[in-house]
Amino acid sequence: MLTGTIYPLLARGSLGRKAEVTIFDPLSLRQHVVAFRIEGRERLQPPGGGGPVEAIRVARDLAGLTTRVWIDGDGKVLREEMPLGFTLEHESWRPL
Repeated sequence: MLTGTIYPLLARGSLGRKAEVTIFDPLSLRQHVVAFRIEGRERLQPPGGGGPVEAIRVARDLAGLTTRVWIDGDGKVLREEMPLGFTLEHESWRPL
């Protein structure tokens, strides 16, 4: 999975502040460029309570649509904001 590979690299800073990856879309039979951009660090409050967790906010651009993703230091996705105002909070993450 693309995000399973790229997010840990972004979390460690291995790719610098920006990365572009070309993916093949089997529905359109075309290649698309996905751009990842580190926007900054934030503290997120876990959904189940507890202390805040340090996260890195990454913007993911594909075909003009931007999705924002918050990842922890290991590259696990904590939260996602999608176009049209949808937000996903991943309940499985807990502070260490």
